[in-house]
Amino acid sequence: MNFLAVNYHYIDEEDRYPRGIYPVSPARFRLQLRELGKFFKFVGQREILEALEKKRPLPENCCAITFDDGLKSQYERALPILDEMGIPAIFFINGLPYLERRVLFVHKVHWCRAHLSADEFFSEVRRHYALLSGKPFNFDSFAPVSAAEIEKLYPYDDPEEAHLKFLLNKSSLDLELREKIIDSIFQSLVASEEKFCENFYVSKQQAASLHERFYLGWHGYTHKPIALLDSRAMESEFKNAKRVLLQVTGDSRAKFSAVSFPHTFTVSSEAAQKAKTAGMKFGFTMEKAFNRTLKEPVLFARLDANDISGGKQPLFEIKDGSLQILSPRLRRGREAYFQEI
Repeated sequence: MNFLAVNYHYIDEEDRYPRGIYPVSPARFRLQLRELGKFFKFVGQREILEALEKKRPLPENCCAITFDDGLKSQYERALPILDEMGIPAIFFINGLPYLERRVLFVHKVHWCRAHLSADEFFSEVRRHYALLSGKPFNFDSFAPVSAAEIEKLYPYDDPEEAHLKFLLNKSSLDLELREKIIDSIFQSLVASEEKFCENFYVSKQQAASLHERFYLGWHGYTHKPIALLDSRAMESEFKNAKRVLLQVTGDSRAKFSAVSFPHTFTVSSEAAQKAKTAGMKFGFTMEKAFNRTLKEPVLFARLDANDISGGKQPLFEIKDGSLQILSPRLRRGREAYFQEI
């Protein structure tokens, strides 16, 4: 079995933002679906659950299209193409925009990066760090790895952008302080956070429509890396799933069956168990591999849109009706390993 999962985020014209946000255009999205359709049969949440319940096996070569973060552009620009082509998908949403009308930290970062140059952004980070901590900012103290290692982590970004992303996503900079810094910069760029939420994320009505079609999944409450949280925080990320679905659908019996773990290639055994306990039947990491079995279904591997035909650095291509691997970064089968914290 070759079960491939592909993940998308922003769907928009590719020249809309000068930096920081890198959409896949509707035209490229359509082209990638056509290419995938030459080898794979598309499956959605219903087909995956039926296979896990041993009601019906998945096709030998199949592909699931997924979307993280619940962005409005996904609903308005990708869903019509999917419907036109008869392709199912899974849209993973977060809870914070619905219960608190707050923008996720990751999207505040993206928005700031899209509207400030790397130099301007770093300058603002240094200024706000000094104001909030009373200390001068020193990048090297938060990034005890080489420049080459940082750039390897972000192969699609230029060096300045890669260093900025490392600082905000993977450095030792205190998380609470980091969020305060970004929030201050973000607030200087937008008039209303609540209005931004309305324009940026799928509405409750749109999310309810996706749920009715069995297209909705859970991406955590805050978009924090679930595998790196303590036990109580992990439980909170999953506990809030029911509250969000109730808010979206009004149905107290509604449940999520699928989870997409934010920010993670590997998942701790505790996080995987928390997902199962919360009722998740399957889930996705970002391990770059095909899924050859349904063993450990909460740990399915998944590729980014940049990794497939038509992407920035495709790892495979479909030629003459067959699958050809282009890079050793793509494994034929996932290792389904855990990251023990």
